[in-house]
Amino acid sequence: MAEICIKNLSFHYADDQRTILENITAQFSQGEFVCILGQSGCGKSTLLRLFAGLESASAGEILIGEEKIQGTSLQRAVVFQDYGLFPWLSIGNNILIALQQCFPGEDKKVLQKKVEELLQMVGLKPELYHKLPKSLSGGMKQRTAIAQAFGMDAPILLMDEPFGALDAITRRKLQRLLISLCKERKEQKTVLFVTHDIDEALLLADRIFVLGQAPSHIIHSVEIPKDLRNRSDLLFENEFFITQRNTLLSYLNEDIEKGEEESLLG
Repeated sequence: MAEICIKNLSFHYADDQRTILENITAQFSQGEFVCILGQSGCGKSTLLRLFAGLESASAGEILIGEEKIQGTSLQRAVVFQDYGLFPWLSIGNNILIALQQCFPGEDKKVLQKKVEELLQMVGLKPELYHKLPKSLSGGMKQRTAIAQAFGMDAPILLMDEPFGALDAITRRKLQRLLISLCKERKEQKTVLFVTHDIDEALLLADRIFVLGQAPSHIIHSVEIPKDLRNRSDLLFENEFFITQRNTLLSYLNEDIEKGEEESLLG
């Protein structure tokens, strides 16, 4: 599989010289599930937007194989925390419009059938096809967004704290759904998943990168052993998970304390 490389990546907005991301370098393989972990405001979502092509790097680059990311692409699907659904379209048509962009030559009836299959795949009843997003719960909206992303069949899936606003039970159900969907694919998707939840990262990830406070850089990384990946039954009792949870928490706490000290100094 081709490598995905982040090379000396830095970012600041054109009208604001404060650096958000600074000299980030990392490498992982296509097909990996990578969690970007860090406290709120550290630049996790900005990094994801750079992967999506919604922002351009101030310095450095992101490479997928030999290809540099420049602008948006249907090869990279995005699931946002706020679902990213058009409120005036039914949930079925929200998915349909994405499929029509990806498969412009396909017959509409074929794509509508595909939408029904996608809704079923994420556990939504067929009669919800014509419901507007405002009539659905947060969990249902996020299931719709996941169905939309998987329907696009992009090799790279970018997820920006997609379960952050959900209650604990719904969150765990959707975590299990995401795991099962990723495992069922014949061609493994690369997933970049932004979260500030340590347990979520330990449950979902093959590899975790921890971002420090802005100007943000990678302060720690960990790879989950293959035989322990997605093991919710071991998450709170296995020695590896206990050790890594404490290590990750320690890095985050030290980073917070460092930031507070620097703030007091000036």
